Amino acid sequence: MKPIKEEITFEYLNKIDIRICEVVAVERVEDSTKLYKLTIDTGSEKKTVISALADRFTPEDLLDCCFPFVLNLVPRKIKGILSEAMILLSEDESTGKYYFLDGSKPGSVVL
Repeated sequence: MKPIKEEITFEYLNKIDIRICEVVAVERVEDSTKLYKLTIDTGSEKKTVISALADRFTPEDLLDCCFPFVLNLVPRKIKGILSEAMILLSEDESTGKYYFLDGSKPGSVVL
């Protein structure tokens, strides 16, 4: 099991904006076997997310589903595409499988 990361203050944690978002489109990223380009509905706008999920999930596993995303990361380019958020998953270290943390409706804030 991975060790627990260093402690952070409540104020630091409170800066992280985690919301439930709906995946409204899924595309393979060209010249990649692992990357999907997701379009997500945050409840107030649409954002693009590049995520290394293509070797673990089909587009149908993701499309029209709601999951928690970190929305206020500094955007960064991945394979030339601006990624504006990050999906949250859990991992079973013994099997290496990823699991989704299913959510409610788009825009719901994770407390």
